Amino acid sequence: MRCWLKAAKDSAEASQTDLKEKHQAAKDAKAAADAEQKAAAKSLEDFMPDLKKVGDSLDEAKEALKDFDVPMQAYAELKDLKEDDFKEPEEEVEDEAAKRAKVGEAEAAPAPEQAA
Repeated sequence: MRCWLKAAKDSAEASQTDLKEKHQAAKDAKAAADAEQKAAAKSLEDFMPDLKKVGDSLDEAKEALKDFDVPMQAYAELKDLKEDDFKEPEEEVEDEAAKRAKVGEAEAAPAPEQAA
């Protein structure tokens, strides 16, 4: 019976040693995780002011872009124009000359009411 007790004692001591090693490994892992968590919190704390500055800059840029809508719309209309778009069609030029000639004739001829 002593053999049986000795074997049980040896098994319990081996198990205890194994569990102590696992316990120490778990404590080390927890300490490392705590250190990483603190570092992440510090990093986030340092990042928040930078994020706020960038967010404020983005808001300012959006406001500036709103002010640029009208000039951009005008540019969009003008960029597709060609030099020929600014020339008057020849028919209209002739019509203008004819109108001027008629106006000139009307001014030169006395009005029928004035003749009487």
